[in-house]
Amino acid sequence: MNLPGPLWWLERTSDLLGEGEPPPLRWLVDRLLLEQTIGVVQGKPKVGKSWLLLELGLAIVTGEHALGRFKVAEPGPVILVMEESGREAYWRRADRLARGRALEAGSLRELYFAANVGVRLNDAAWKERLLDAAKACEARAVLLDPLARLKGGTTDENSQLEMGAVLDYLRELRQAGPSVVYVHHVGHEGTRQRGTSDLEAYWESKLELTAKQDGSTELRARHREAADSEPIVYRVLHDAATSTTRLSCDAAGRDYRTDVLRVLNADGHTAAEIAKEVRARRETVEDVLDTLVVEGIVEKVVGAPGRSPKAVTFHSSRAVGRVGTSEVETTSPGTRPALEKGGPDEWPSDSSRDPDECQDDLLAEAERIAAKYGRPSALDEDIRQAAEHAR
Repeated sequence: MNLPGPLWWLERTSDLLGEGEPPPLRWLVDRLLLEQTIGVVQGKPKVGKSWLLLELGLAIVTGEHALGRFKVAEPGPVILVMEESGREAYWRRADRLARGRALEAGSLRELYFAANVGVRLNDAAWKERLLDAAKACEARAVLLDPLARLKGGTTDENSQLEMGAVLDYLRELRQAGPSVVYVHHVGHEGTRQRGTSDLEAYWESKLELTAKQDGSTELRARHREAADSEPIVYRVLHDAATSTTRLSCDAAGRDYRTDVLRVLNADGHTAAEIAKEVRARRETVEDVLDTLVVEGIVEKVVGAPGRSPKAVTFHSSRAVGRVGTSEVETTSPGTRPALEKGGPDEWPSDSSRDPDECQDDLLAEAERIAAKYGRPSALDEDIRQAAEHAR
């Protein structure tokens, strides 16, 4: 309802509350990025900001878990604008990450990119082009790397007046539908974005990256309107033999993975039961279980015997066949071997060892396990198959 006279541009709080409750917050990437958010990936130089941004882009386009852990409920098109890396550098990164996830090139059809084409967010023509593109492809996210280049050379990042116009445009872009996420450096103190304090006033989701001494990276996700996530530790794993790269998520601090696997047995447990047993937050346990399901170590079962038809329990992958489940959820494992160009999948091998020697070692290990437990080992067949593959 429009108010009279000079109050025409204001609204009454009573009218707003009378409209009913707004829809719940929705995640673009579970616990990392909200839908239609202005987000920032921040950190010191060489901490892996661009790798994480591309990882998020791949997850949003394909619907696969980001970092092998964080769900994407509604995948869709992504626009990635890079003004620090050229097409060849982007090809290498995209190729390595896609191979690390065993993705076909066709699955990235809706990951649109522009590499060093001169996009500037202080230029009216470029602002219109980017906005039109986001609307045309109905982008779920627009990813900008890095803000320091995209803002334009004539825009002083320390100037509130000059950066205000750039940041206001990000809000306009966000209003068109996508989440808008940019990469930026931190200042000398290492906790705030470099430049004007307005940068800290505009973000709605912030991904803070910190390099750790053991080579891993700590990620803290902070949000204006949602709870901050627990610290997340991940590693950027490069494999020269297979030309692949994976961003692999570890449990932060405590070895939750080992604790969860210790609890699981043939009877299966719900996530809540496991969380209570290992004395951890349920969401933390669910993250670990999601990763174990993707890796094929654990299976997610709906309606196991003795449970309600809709009960979701988790079992070791070898125990599922013995419990007679009514439905098993299978997930395409992101850890399967990388796709070789123009040929079938190949497991990386230690070419310095003779294949027959490797096979003998594997068979000997199978016999040792079987003898220890006085029965054929559950691992025996797997080891024998691996040995045959090695030959």
